[in-house]
Amino acid sequence: MRPAMIRYIDPQGRLIIPVEIRKTMNLSDGDPLEIRPTDSGILLSKYTTQVKDPDMKKYLEIFYSVIRCSAAICSEEYVIAAKGIHLAEGVAVSAQLAEHIRSRQPVIFDSPVYATDSAKFPVDTLIPLQTSDFSRQSLALLLFCNGQKEVTEEARLCARIIAALITAKTL
Repeated sequence: MRPAMIRYIDPQGRLIIPVEIRKTMNLSDGDPLEIRPTDSGILLSKYTTQVKDPDMKKYLEIFYSVIRCSAAICSEEYVIAAKGIHLAEGVAVSAQLAEHIRSRQPVIFDSPVYATDSAKFPVDTLIPLQTSDFSRQSLALLLFCNGQKEVTEEARLCARIIAALITAKTL
């Protein structure tokens, strides 16, 4: 098997990752990389700190039981928790949604933005979750339409309250 690209390590032990690979893997300046030795060489992968907060899932369950609006909490990389929609934890979010999450701005979408690359789960509303200054990861609460049912202003207001509760707990 022929390697796709060959790069040389400099005297300080540094390696330049080609721009094509950085774009494909969505790597930016300062992103952490995980380096693992394997039997056949070295495995480099983007390091993601898995946010595991059981209370986030509880807040979504309460929200869904009262409002019956599908919701998910996502980082700019993956789904953390979901309720009322078949999004598995750890599934990668679409690049378009990741960009919106990174912007940390609330959005009510008027054109389709999908949670994943499969284009199955159109997001109606994005509410950013305020995270501590030392956290590099952006988080957001997403609301989805249930079939033909539109997301109401009541649901959005309740979601903002849930976002505030999550924020108060994580800061």
